[in-house]
Amino acid sequence: MKFNKVIKVALAIDIRLKLGKKKYIFYATTFLGFLIFILSGLLTRGYSLYSLFQSNKTDYFMDFYNPLSELLNGPYSHGSIYPPLPLLIYKFLLRFVPYNIVSHGAFAIRASQIGEIVFLFYSLITLLTFLVILREVKRGKIMEIYGFIFFVLFSAPFLFMFERANIIFIALLFSMVFVFFKDSKNRIIREVALICLAISAGVKLYPALFGLLLLKEKRFKDTFRLLLYGITAFILPFFAVGGISQLLVLIKDILTTSNGALDWGVGYAVNILSIVRIFYGFIGDFGKGPIFIGNTLSYLVLLFGVISVFLLKSKWKTVALLSSLMIMVSSVSYVYSLIFMIIPLIMFLDSEEKLKRMDYLYLICFIFIFVPLTLNNIDFINRGFGSSARPLTLNVLIQNIALLTMTVTLILQGFQEGLKGKNAKKN
Repeated sequence: MKFNKVIKVALAIDIRLKLGKKKYIFYATTFLGFLIFILSGLLTRGYSLYSLFQSNKTDYFMDFYNPLSELLNGPYSHGSIYPPLPLLIYKFLLRFVPYNIVSHGAFAIRASQIGEIVFLFYSLITLLTFLVILREVKRGKIMEIYGFIFFVLFSAPFLFMFERANIIFIALLFSMVFVFFKDSKNRIIREVALICLAISAGVKLYPALFGLLLLKEKRFKDTFRLLLYGITAFILPFFAVGGISQLLVLIKDILTTSNGALDWGVGYAVNILSIVRIFYGFIGDFGKGPIFIGNTLSYLVLLFGVISVFLLKSKWKTVALLSSLMIMVSSVSYVYSLIFMIIPLIMFLDSEEKLKRMDYLYLICFIFIFVPLTLNNIDFINRGFGSSARPLTLNVLIQNIALLTMTVTLILQGFQEGLKGKNAKKN
């Protein structure tokens, strides 16, 4: 009897909000996942939550406070791999912190009242901006929109990103403006969208892949202006952080960090290289061979992925493939990078395209990417990479599998649609 009442309530909600089948499945599943997440935290007095966050329990908010302290001796003196634009943002925020606190390092800044207030202001401004953008771009009834916002904020990628306080959040904000407003009827808004993508790429580089959307639509003039904005956003800030000579230092730091990241194992990493290393780890190979294979496959996936981008007909699938390529191809891509999948998720849920069988696979992948699982470490793999490596959890392995499945399926579907189109022209 109680079960029937639950079904009736669910149907009433479905009718009132006018949810489609895919939305209903997504919200119901993510709600269940959130309840399990909270319940596991209560039953274990928070210990289960450690599997979702980084293993260093003392260096929380590390991606915010560490760059602040590193600016004291020069922007690239500590091997920073940030382009100059985010360093300017950190430089601005650092002006609020007294010198005698900054000189004692990142932990001292974080422990100070002013350091916490600066982080609070940064968090509130970015979060408020995110909520405003979501409110503008997400379609549906107001209750659905707020429900969607809730589940996104408590999803695995966002919780991990908040704990790390990575500046990738700013890159996401500007990327969202580009993707959702590049086709605006207002010429000024379209131009702002181009500038926003340039800024996003200036913060994290790889959002530049979204520029392929303009090439696919044969908007060559917009592409040229975007290129000019991008070069400006990348080059001009160098003159505020030591000059253009720092570009060579940045390239050196990126190469050094990419190689050094291999010693960190596969913990928190979401990319093709890590998937290959995990696979070989299961058969006992933790050497350099899987690294070469992983890098080679990454280049191949990028090549075939870019080709498939121009063959896919669906807008949300095109954006989904670009987003997944940004994450999967980079060798230093971690769980927080998955926040970029929020863009195709919105487009997928709001798409009016008829739901096909393959779409259920994409829906399952989205669910496993976003639901906050709190599962154990894979000790066999972690021991193989050494005690200094970051621990791999079953959560991250599932996210890797989900994103890889979505990426490969989208690439194959793109080539399939391309062949159909070619055959149709012949006939």
